[in-house]
Formats: sequence, C-alpha cells, structure tokens
Amino acid sequence: MTTSQNRQPKGITAGGQFAPDIHAESTLLLDPAQRPVTLSPGDSDAFPELADGEVIEALNVTRSDDGTGYFVSPAKTVNIKDLITDSDPRLHGEALDTWLERNSSVIEDFLAERYEADVRSDDGWDEVGVECTAQLPDGPLTEAQVVDAAWNGTKAVQLHNESDHGSFGSENLGRLKTTGDISYPRAE
Repeated sequence: MTTSQNRQPKGITAGGQFAPDIHAESTLLLDPAQRPVTLSPGDSDAFPELADGEVIEALNVTRSDDGTGYFVSPAKTVNIKDLITDSDPRLHGEALDTWLERNSSVIEDFLAERYEADVRSDDGWDEVGVECTAQLPDGPLTEAQVVDAAWNGTKAVQLHNESDHGSFGSENLGRLKTTGDISYPRAE
C-alpha cells in the first residue's frame, strides 16, 4: 500500500516546518566612495557627510547651468583676529579693529589670491568664510571624486595648515606678508 504524500507549496508553512521560500539573491553593498553624485544642470547640493569638519567644514557641489561640468567647493571659517593678534601682540582691542578696517580690502584680496577662493567677511573678522573651488569635467561623478577634488584640487588644505600654528612646515597665515600694501602699526 502506498500513500501519497502531498508536498506543501513554496513559502507556505505547515506543522511548524517551512517549505523552501522564494527570496531575493543577496547583493554586495555599493562602496560608499563609489556612490554616484547626480545633479541636473544648474543644481547644487551640500555634502556635509564628506566634509571632515576641521580642515573642510562644508562641501558643496554645483553642476554648471549648461551641464558641461561640476564645481566642487570646500569651505572653512577662519578667525583672522586671532591669527593677527597671535602674530603681533601689539594688535589687540581697538588697535586691531582699526588695523583690520584700514587693511580689509587688502586682506580679502590676499586671501582670494593666495587660496584661489571666494572670501566672505560679513560677520566680522572672527568668522571669515573662505570657499575654494575646483572644476571637474562633465560625466559620471562619484563621492570619491568629490572628496579628491576638495582635498587635492583646491587650496583648502593649504589654508587650513597655514591658519593652524601647529602645522609642521607650513607658513603661518597670521605672519604672511603681502606685497607690502598692509600697513603695520609702529612699535611703541
């Protein structure tokens, strides 16, 4: 005597036993560095997760209006008052404010030229925003390319090193002299 044993269809449970189930095949996770950056012409986006917070405080990517390339813009805030006071203790308080007012355009031009950057000093000299920019050709863009352009295609790292007195082998931004246009107070 033979009895037929009916098999349970896939995915249906019976008596605490499970028949084979249909499931998606596992996929490898995409390497975060290879994640694509997708922007339409004229669009921009901030990538705070790609900024380290110290050397690069903010990181923005903009695609040109005509779609022919990308602009990668790391930004940093620099306290010019502290840099100048640390370099020349005679400049503090009212003397420093007068000196900064007298030399503001020269300082802004110097920062813009030396770091190839846009400079914002709207909030005073304690928080000067410096944004460097690298241009990349159009085509597929990844987060790794954005980070590489920010760190190696701009002068953001040079700005950080020169504004940090402890960076070995770097010039000290507070002591850098321009073409002699900045007038320093006479020693008293």
